[in-house]
Amino acid sequence: MVKGIHHSWMYTVIPYAAIGSGLSILIPLYILSLKGTVFDVGVAIAAYYLVSIPSSILWGRMVDRFGRTKLFILLSLLGTLPVLFILYLMGHIAVLELDYGLYALVATAASPAINILVMGTKRDPSLPKYFSRYSTMSIIGGIVAYFAGLFIAFNTIRYYVDFLLALNVVALVMAYMLVRKLPKKVLPKERLEVAHRAFPILKLLSTLPHMMTGMPLIERIHKSLRKRRTRSIYLLLAAIAVFNFGAVMFNTSYIPYLRAFGITYSNVFLINVLNGVAQLLIYAVVLYFVTQVVLRRYYALATITRSMSYLIAIIPLLAFSGFAFQINVVAYFLAGLAYAYWNISSSVMVYDHVRGRHKGYYVGMWAALLGLSAILGAFFSGAISASLGYTYTFSIAIVLNICSIAIFSRCY
Repeated sequence: MVKGIHHSWMYTVIPYAAIGSGLSILIPLYILSLKGTVFDVGVAIAAYYLVSIPSSILWGRMVDRFGRTKLFILLSLLGTLPVLFILYLMGHIAVLELDYGLYALVATAASPAINILVMGTKRDPSLPKYFSRYSTMSIIGGIVAYFAGLFIAFNTIRYYVDFLLALNVVALVMAYMLVRKLPKKVLPKERLEVAHRAFPILKLLSTLPHMMTGMPLIERIHKSLRKRRTRSIYLLLAAIAVFNFGAVMFNTSYIPYLRAFGITYSNVFLINVLNGVAQLLIYAVVLYFVTQVVLRRYYALATITRSMSYLIAIIPLLAFSGFAFQINVVAYFLAGLAYAYWNISSSVMVYDHVRGRHKGYYVGMWAALLGLSAILGAFFSGAISASLGYTYTFSIAIVLNICSIAIFSRCY
């Protein structure tokens, strides 16, 4: 282990990730409780993505300039406090949307610092386990946030803000006590530049904040790619962007869709808990039980399974509306399985190219395409669902999945 870097700081990731995951559910519910529409939810999520991408780059440069990783993590957590306090005063949807954009600004202040702490152990032979531990902490944080939501209802939604504030205080104390100064020049300048371009990616690759694919998995799969490189990185990036477009379209409208069937706030959180468990299950199985990984099959399986989950989610619109909750438990669990498979296959294949000669260029393009697809996906999701209905939104997401696998098939 590089001197000065310790495992203990990583426990801070649990409450930090939990805050972001909790807000990703609370904000749509809050907007809907204020008589907002699915379009308002789409605007809020689009604003979040729109702010988070340039702010990630900005904070990355500032971390480079001042080199104070702990300081930026503390600043991020301190900046989150007023964001959460504003939620107590909510009475206008526009203010809530701006507040979520403000959260994106302050939350990303910690992104470069946290990921540099992880990447700072690049020369350490124990790095694979280090990355896996980091990924697990992020997932656990998300599940903790969703689980706490099981106990709220329409008239107790503000109690969840109390919970998030408590998490923020815990994260502040843990960051102050556990995060230690990063030794200088742990990473070469070139690698730091690539890492900073990747920060928006690390936020967009999962429904949980700052989750990265475990390094044991990446290294294992990378060995199988040495003899067969992807023929066209551009087609691969296009396929990933199209899939992400569809995923964001679905996820943006999903909570308003659930609420349209009268599914309670606690059950909305329960459905998300199961989605997180599904992702964790896939990572555990692949990391510890799968000995050979065929990325093409993973990508195809992810696309097919994700499309099936969308089709199942649509069923209550056509029949069996009285079983909307039960049907969506199955649908979103499958969506979690599919997203984990997609995250594994897509991120590892791009990672393989990033390790090549033009890694900075490709990582930058990766971030731009993911960011653009997320912003457009969130906005169009709200607009289409509000004007044409959820059936059209979810159907378009299925078509995008089909387009994604069609583009992907041309990479080989």
